[in-house]
Amino acid sequence: MKNAARMTLALLAIQFAASWLPACGGARQDVSKTEGSNGLSKEPGLVKPKLNPARLFTSQVDEQNLLLADKKAAKDYLRSKLVSLLVLKLAKLGIDTQQATSLAANGFLDEFKVRGHLEKIPGKGAEAGKTTEKIIFDVKGLLKVRLSDQDLASLGNSLDSLPLSSIEGAKIVSDYIDSFRGLGPEKDQLIALEKKVGNRWAALLEPFLKVQLEVSVKKTQEFKKSLTKSAEALIAFAVPHGKHPAFTKLEKIFTLAALRWLKTIEVKAQNHSQIKARLKELDVLCQGKLPNLPGYLARDLELAWRNRLNQLEGKKVPFPEIKPDFLLFMEDFPRSDFYPELELRFLVRWVDYLQARKAKDLDDLKDFIQEVALLRARFPNFGQMEDVNQTLSAECIDVFTKIEVSNLDQMKQVRKVLNLCNPALKAGMETLAVRKRLDEIEDQLMRKRDDRLERKALKSLTFFVEWDKAIHGLKFGKAAAGWEGKDYFLSKWQTGRDAAEDCRCTLDPDEPCKVFEEDSSHGGFEVVARFYKDKLSGVDLCQVYAGSNLSAIYRFFIRRYKKAHSNRQAAVFLSGAGGEVKFGKSSKRVVYLSCSSGSCSVKYRHGPALAAMQDEERQIRLERQQIKEKARTARIKKGWSIHDCVKWECDPDCLFEGNVIIRKKSRYKITVRRADEDPRAVGNHVWVAQEELYDCQ
Repeated sequence: MKNAARMTLALLAIQFAASWLPACGGARQDVSKTEGSNGLSKEPGLVKPKLNPARLFTSQVDEQNLLLADKKAAKDYLRSKLVSLLVLKLAKLGIDTQQATSLAANGFLDEFKVRGHLEKIPGKGAEAGKTTEKIIFDVKGLLKVRLSDQDLASLGNSLDSLPLSSIEGAKIVSDYIDSFRGLGPEKDQLIALEKKVGNRWAALLEPFLKVQLEVSVKKTQEFKKSLTKSAEALIAFAVPHGKHPAFTKLEKIFTLAALRWLKTIEVKAQNHSQIKARLKELDVLCQGKLPNLPGYLARDLELAWRNRLNQLEGKKVPFPEIKPDFLLFMEDFPRSDFYPELELRFLVRWVDYLQARKAKDLDDLKDFIQEVALLRARFPNFGQMEDVNQTLSAECIDVFTKIEVSNLDQMKQVRKVLNLCNPALKAGMETLAVRKRLDEIEDQLMRKRDDRLERKALKSLTFFVEWDKAIHGLKFGKAAAGWEGKDYFLSKWQTGRDAAEDCRCTLDPDEPCKVFEEDSSHGGFEVVARFYKDKLSGVDLCQVYAGSNLSAIYRFFIRRYKKAHSNRQAAVFLSGAGGEVKFGKSSKRVVYLSCSSGSCSVKYRHGPALAAMQDEERQIRLERQQIKEKARTARIKKGWSIHDCVKWECDPDCLFEGNVIIRKKSRYKITVRRADEDPRAVGNHVWVAQEELYDCQ
């Protein structure tokens, strides 16, 4: 209400100033006495006093298309607007309305522009549909006020006279003083103001806090509400007057009330989370502005925990029942002065408990590890630490030897606890066996996960999984008789239809060929057994329609077999451009995957048999080449007779053809009958070395 009244008075004063400014006079130069057309004084340009920049206040107006009576009305509007805006800024300092209006009316004018322009204005009401030409105005101005030392002294006197009859009033005056401080006032005046307001505010705040905090703590909601109001009032005082002599006493009043509220929760392990929540509430309530409060609360809580432990010890309570309170004390108060006392009373009992402890499961083991870590941190020089570590190591080994892990998420938790066990685990065969077991379990779980993802990616081509497993069980290199074995492959093989002469994967009738899944969405496929020297050397899956699912098939094989092809070959294959990619080890089993036009074939080969076949083919090619070279040598030695038809420049097609007309040792003169690259040579005679000649047939 008081602020609303002040604003009302300010607005009335501004209206009064707007009507008063054009006719005012006096000793101090005002807006009516210079620059007659503007009515505001120009700031002197030659003398620029070195004043605090914070003392400069400005108001600025820049408005367009104002419909006003005439240019004089436009100037009056601009002048009134500049003054009113500046009065509002000055009033926020605590300057009374009359003084603010006077300062604004005598400000320095940096800019004052009024421009009229003729515009067509659409009519309204009865004049709707018509346009009227009227002059509208654009106005622009900048007004400044620099507060002098005299002005600041006057402002200080005004602040000194403001009433301090309530906490709210003291806060308002304190806010004014905060702004006043930034203007660089006279130091003694500022100190006197701060002391006066601080003393009065503290005197008002003390009885307020006492009354607010007299509420019974049993009335939980009422007490919390009073505590909140008290905290807000005390923080408001602490921000500007945190170093005031009375602040310590005021903070103590609040601290005692906060302790009463905290003590409504009994100190024991079961209530630990509630105590933490209560401390959090108090921390939020005080916003870090009451620096001594957390220390008082922590110390009181520390004493309460210590007293509880002593009481439990005095009652001869078994250590397992004391342990929760004991551990919480050590976690919450790592630098407590009571550790020597606790060591005498509880350490031996705690260690005996730990050495006899058995971890039931992973969570219990994790608690055990954390307990041992706490013991090590609080009592680093304890002599029996190695014995405790040995007990922990044994429990880690025992839990990880027995634990069953059903999924990879659970395995992550197992790994985390294993890492926590590492400092205590001793090197040895047991530790190696545990790590190996967990590695094997994790590998198995990862394979199962990858199998699920793989089947999903293969869609209707999941038979690759089954047939790869079946072929993997065959004994390559085994005699042809009974090559299909007696296990999984045989059961798969028996479900197929004999393709006989309709088999598209082989023309050899002695190679078994069957068709499978003919009614499936992929149109079926053929399986063919390959033999070398009456031994099983491989199995082919042919005519598999894969469509655009090449990447899933490729990933299937590269997951199971070593990559034996280049990245470029893989890129060409996956692009759908065709080609063949190789997997596996030549010394064991090799797989060739080839696709073209959406149809794929897979060739499984026995590595040693494949190598022997390739060696045999190389030997045959070598023998053929030797026979060919021997026949060539014999032909050249025999030579050609007159009129024989010969060809030359053959690579492999021959460019020239003709008839021998003269032989001279190892050279022949030939009449050209055909010249593919140079028809003009036909009919010419040329000499050709015998090594270049070939028979026409």
